[in-house]
Formats: sequence, C-alpha cells, structure tokens
Amino acid sequence: MAEQPNEETINKLLEELRSGEANRQIKAVETITELKTDNELIVSALKALAANDSDRPVSREARIVSREARKALVALGIEAPPVSEPSSLVASKKERSSKEETDFLIGFFGMLAVNFPLWIIYIITYTNSLSSFFPALVLLLNLGALVGFAFTRPKIALGILGAYFVALSIALTAGLFAAVICFGSYL
Repeated sequence: MAEQPNEETINKLLEELRSGEANRQIKAVETITELKTDNELIVSALKALAANDSDRPVSREARIVSREARKALVALGIEAPPVSEPSSLVASKKERSSKEETDFLIGFFGMLAVNFPLWIIYIITYTNSLSSFFPALVLLLNLGALVGFAFTRPKIALGILGAYFVALSIALTAGLFAAVICFGSYL
C-alpha cells in the first residue's frame, strides 16, 4: 500500500462519501482508489456504498456509485459485500398495513354514517328557524374533521375525501339523469 493520507484528508473523503450526491461520491471513490488507502472508516463507508442496501428505489446514479465503490474495494484487495437486489419502483411500494386500510374505511364509511343522519335531520326540521344555520354547521364540522384528521391520521382524511368524491359523483350523475328526463324533450 502507498503512504496513507492524513486524518484531514480521510475526514474529507468520508464527508464526500456520505454526502448523498453521486458526483461527489464518485470523485471520492476515485481519489481513494488513486491513494490506495485502506483506512478502516473509509473501507466501511465504501462497503456501505457497494452494498447499496436501502429501502428506497435505487436510482441510476446510486447504482453507478455502488459499482465504482465495488471496483475500489477490489483495487484495494478487499472483498466487496454481496450486491443487494436493486429494488424497482413497483417492488419498493410499501405494502399497505391493515391499520392503514382500516383507517381509510373508517374515514369513508364514518363520513357517510355521520352525514347521512345529519341530512335526514335537516330534511325533517326544514321548516324550523334552525334550518338556515344547520348546513353551515355541518360544513364546518366536516371541514374541521377533515383538517383534524389530515394532521393526526391522514388515511382517515383520505377516506373522507374518497367519500366526498363518491357522494359528489352520485349527485352529479343523478342531476344529469334528472336534467335529461325533465328537459330532454326540449333538445
């Protein structure tokens, strides 16, 4: 092995290897190969880059960095770690947990279960003075629940939005059919 670099150079190379920027990492790997340093910290950083073991999808740049790190380890006479299976975009998608599905269903059916009785009450009490205030109250409660769940349990908020979408789709479809039935003869 050639003369080992000083501690400052080693720290700078380690910083470059850990930077997360492919260009900086590749330059550091090339420098390490030229210097033929077998510093323990640098070798462990190279092994980590060569293994490329992350749960995220592996980018093209990350694969290049991994390949260059493996070459550098081989040039230093060190056995490179086994290559982890590169994850694709499809394989990297997180499996939905049953809690997430349950939360979505709670939001979806909960919104329908709460709002349906409220609108039945509104229809029944339509002639009361409360009837002008009631829709605004329901709207505020719905928006408050949506915003609150968006910050605390986002999957419930997505379920609520899904229920809004389904309800709006049904209303628009019913309105379209009513318009055709009522005014179709004028076309």
